[in-house]
Amino acid sequence: MIYPLVKLIIKFFLGKPVINGKENIPGAGPIVVVADHTSLLDGFLLAAFYPQRITFLSAAYLFKLPVVGAFLRAIGAIPVQNEGSELAGIKTALRVLQGGGTLALFPEGHICQTDKLGPFQTGWDISL
Repeated sequence: MIYPLVKLIIKFFLGKPVINGKENIPGAGPIVVVADHTSLLDGFLLAAFYPQRITFLSAAYLFKLPVVGAFLRAIGAIPVQNEGSELAGIKTALRVLQGGGTLALFPEGHICQTDKLGPFQTGWDISL
């Protein structure tokens, strides 16, 4: 229920952006969206303007933050560890893809403060 509400709120405040390359987005899944992470708004923007519903992989520590964690759980995000592996998160991500869903991740594992792509965390491509 909250996912469509988030899309609506973001679209209301940001209007209709110009999106280049929209014709390259597949119409059906499974789809993995791998995006650069330059702002706290990245996930919101993807959720609002990507044509399909997206399930996000999010750092597990974010789920421990009261407001952020509640929001991530409400939109169906999957917690993943930055270090090591978490089999439950991987299995959940694979189920999303097996069901034809769209999975999004930010392989840098954090917001980068520069205009250059940062190093990727290990294990980000396990679901591919």
